[in-house]
Amino acid sequence: MNPSDYFNEGSEGYLQTKQAIDMINAGRAAGLQGMDQYEQELKASIAIAKQSGGKNWKGFDANRQAIAGLAPQIQVGVEQKNKLNESANNINATIRIFEAEGGEISEGRAKAIVNALQSGNIAELDTYNNLLADEIKTLAERKRPVTPEEKIKRDIDAQKLAEAKQKAKMEEEEFANARRSAAETLKDKYKAIKSIKNDPNIKSAFGIPISRLMPGTDESSLSAKVGQLSNQEWIDSLIETKAAGATFGALTEKEGAKLASAATLLSNPSALNYETANAELQKMAESVKKLYKKSTGKDLKEEVKAEEEAAKKAREETGSQDMYNQFRN
Repeated sequence: MNPSDYFNEGSEGYLQTKQAIDMINAGRAAGLQGMDQYEQELKASIAIAKQSGGKNWKGFDANRQAIAGLAPQIQVGVEQKNKLNESANNINATIRIFEAEGGEISEGRAKAIVNALQSGNIAELDTYNNLLADEIKTLAERKRPVTPEEKIKRDIDAQKLAEAKQKAKMEEEEFANARRSAAETLKDKYKAIKSIKNDPNIKSAFGIPISRLMPGTDESSLSAKVGQLSNQEWIDSLIETKAAGATFGALTEKEGAKLASAATLLSNPSALNYETANAELQKMAESVKKLYKKSTGKDLKEEVKAEEEAAKKAREETGSQDMYNQFRN
């Protein structure tokens, strides 16, 4: 076959490319990251194969094999998505029945259910679904004539329901507080990373410069910032927060491992050169931004930028007022 015809419709190359694109689209549907890059690399390898007159197929074959290797990850993603859809359908159906029985979803609970849907927290959705199902039974029983025995049971059930509601409310507040606390931690660490990377003395923070060891110097202050950033406690705190229920969509093991790895390396600045340290700081910053996005749905970089601009504006207004006061006096 003429190499130039290899990718024509119906040819082997065409079918192989279609299979790869179908796999990439399946990855997107399953929520996998990096599918755009896989598609770009595949197209680039096809262009190289065509330009080489069919002499260079290695890139194309390697990309196809890498894309085919995504199948297990896609299967896991699809299964997780199906479970989430099933839980979402269940709770939507339960809510409709609950409202038909005269129940009313509180604003706090509605927000909690929406947050669980958006974060993909299947366990939390199922918990709320079970609570609503129990409340539906209570509502249905109230429509029947009440016997003395039923009244006693109803009173007991009402007490249990009140306790369950109180517990749910407390859990919602705990989850919200934990999410806010985790988001603030991520924001503070991002600001710290940014401050270190922009510090004019950053190169002195790594390797073995003596100035870093001298108290009171700018270099020693910068070294202290690096030390705080490399402290594993804040990373452990995020993981514990996730375990308590304040999920970040999911604090993935991958992102957690990246943070821990970077913190471990930064904990021994004398053993790092500037280039390696700067790269680790950047990795940590990227992981922090991803986790913040999962936790809040907001762009951390843009949030910090907006805060800095607001602070700058406030300083300028205060300075103008001070000048005016001096002139007036």
